[in-house]
Amino acid sequence: MDAADHLYDCTRRLYVHLKQGLPGKDRGAFLETIRELLDERQKWIGSLPPSFQDPEASFAKELLAFDKAIQDMLKEMFERIREDIHQFNKKRTTSEHYANLYRKRNADGMFLDKRK
Repeated sequence: MDAADHLYDCTRRLYVHLKQGLPGKDRGAFLETIRELLDERQKWIGSLPPSFQDPEASFAKELLAFDKAIQDMLKEMFERIREDIHQFNKKRTTSEHYANLYRKRNADGMFLDKRK
């Protein structure tokens, strides 16, 4: 197998892995697999010849279609993880507020009464 075949195989495995969707539990292993596949894919991209020959032109188009789909799925996962982190932080601050309900709060302003 040449570099193009390895790249296609690695890209296909990454696409199939991302198609499974982000799991609710054990996200660390899922994300680690994505990182490993992206690293392997980058290695094969670096070893590609500068230009493809004519028979490989359709192969390149298919590879670019896979790449576009992978980028879209990664963006969607990133947004979902970012939203989960935001929700987690919001829940944490709310629970801290209720746990320490009477703690001294910083005053962020001051009221001045102009009337005498």
